[in-house]
Amino acid sequence: MARHRKKTQQPPRTIRHLAAPPLGGTLLIQGPGADPPDGRDYITRLTFSRYDCPCWVPENFATLIKRKNNKNVAWIPDTNIFLAHTDEIIWEALLEEAGRLLLAFPVKIEAEAWFREPRTNLAAHKAILAALQQLEPSTVRHLGPECFDRPVNIAIGYYGYLLGLRKQAWTFAKNHLSKQLGRQPTPQEISNFCKDKFGMRGQWLASKTRKEKAPEHRYNDELLVLLGIFTAICTGQETVILTRDEDVFEQFYKACWLLDTHYRSMLLADAYSADPLAFRTKHLDTLDEAFHGQVTLVEKPSANLVEILPDEFTPAVAHCVLIRERSFSSLSFCVEGEMKRLLTTKASTGGRTTTRFDARNYHCWLGDYLIRKVGNWAAIGRDITIPTREKGISLSVIDANLALTSNEQFTKLQVVDPRLIALPPSAEGFLPT
Repeated sequence: MARHRKKTQQPPRTIRHLAAPPLGGTLLIQGPGADPPDGRDYITRLTFSRYDCPCWVPENFATLIKRKNNKNVAWIPDTNIFLAHTDEIIWEALLEEAGRLLLAFPVKIEAEAWFREPRTNLAAHKAILAALQQLEPSTVRHLGPECFDRPVNIAIGYYGYLLGLRKQAWTFAKNHLSKQLGRQPTPQEISNFCKDKFGMRGQWLASKTRKEKAPEHRYNDELLVLLGIFTAICTGQETVILTRDEDVFEQFYKACWLLDTHYRSMLLADAYSADPLAFRTKHLDTLDEAFHGQVTLVEKPSANLVEILPDEFTPAVAHCVLIRERSFSSLSFCVEGEMKRLLTTKASTGGRTTTRFDARNYHCWLGDYLIRKVGNWAAIGRDITIPTREKGISLSVIDANLALTSNEQFTKLQVVDPRLIALPPSAEGFLPT
C-alpha cells in the first residue's frame, strides 16, 4: 500500500506576509541600521527580523535558552505552553536561572485549572509552584500591572483597545452587511467582506471570534503581547513570548508596527514644532474622512524618517516564538527605551502621539485611502475618534484603520474609506469590553 507523505508545513501567515515582495505603490519604510551589541545576532534598529525553521528539535531549543549570552533574556510562556505537552528539557532550561521565566497575569488567569490540577507538564507544575512560594530571588517572576507605572498601564489599555478592534471586525462586518442587504448575511458573505476590507490576515483573525469558547479571555492575547513588548521598552531586558497560537504571533507583529509608526509620528511632531519653517506645508479646509476642521499637511523629509530618530538610543529586543507541530518561527523587533515617552504621551493625551499642538494630533502615516487622496504627507489635525469604555481614552479613525487593515508594507490596489472600516453604526458592542 502506498504511503502518503505529510505535506511540508507552511510558514505562518505573518511570516509569509513579511516575506512577500512589495506590489508597488507608496511605501512606509521602517528600519535604518545600527550596530548590534557584542556577541549577539545582528538586528536592525526599529526593524523586524524573521526566522522560520522547518524542523522542531526541543533539545536544540533548550540549548538556545541556556546559552550563556542569553542568560538575561526573559521568557514569557503563553497559556498553551502550560496546557499542552511541552518537552521537559525546555522546562528545565526555563527554570534553570532565577527570574528567567515570567508568568504574565492573563496567562495565570487562563491557566488557573492547570495550576490547581495539571494533566500534563507535571514536573514543571511542581517546580513552578515551588518557585512561586520562594522568597526573592525566585526562579519565576510575576508580570502584571504592578510592574509598570500608571501611564504605561494606561498605554497598555490604549493599545489593547486598538489591537482588539481586529477581533471585533466580524461583528462590524455582520452589522454593516445586514443594513446593506436588508437581511442577515451568510458567514461566507461576512468572510468575503472581511477579506475585501481587512485583507487575508484581518479576515483570518476576525473569523476566530465567531466560535470562541471563552469570550471573557478574548483580549488576553493582546495583553500578553503588550506586556512582553512593554517590558523590553521599559526595562531594556530582552524578552521572548513563547506560544503555540498564531494569533499571538500576528498580534505581536501588528503591535510592534503600530508602536514604531506612532513613535516616528511623535518624533516628527517634535522636529516640526522646533522648526516649522524647515518643512514645506499646505493647508486643507477639511479632510472629513478623518479630521474635524482644518488640516495641515507636512512634507516628510524622507520615506523612512531616519533624520528624526534620536542619535542616542537604548536598544532592546522583543521576540515572539511560535512553536508548531513540526517547525517553529520567530519574529523579533528592536525597540528603544526612548519609546517610553510615547507611552506616557498616549496616557496623558488620551491616545494622541504628541502634546505639542493642543488638541490636535500628528500622523506620519495616513493609510492608503488618504494617501491616494492627498499624497504621502504627514498631517496635523483634530482627529475624528471612536470612544472606548476607558474614560479619557479614544481611538483616532486613522489609527483604527491602520490596526484593522493588513497594508503595513505596501499600498493595496483597492481604495478603502477609513470611515467604512472603523466606524460601526454604534460603538457599543464594537469595542473591547
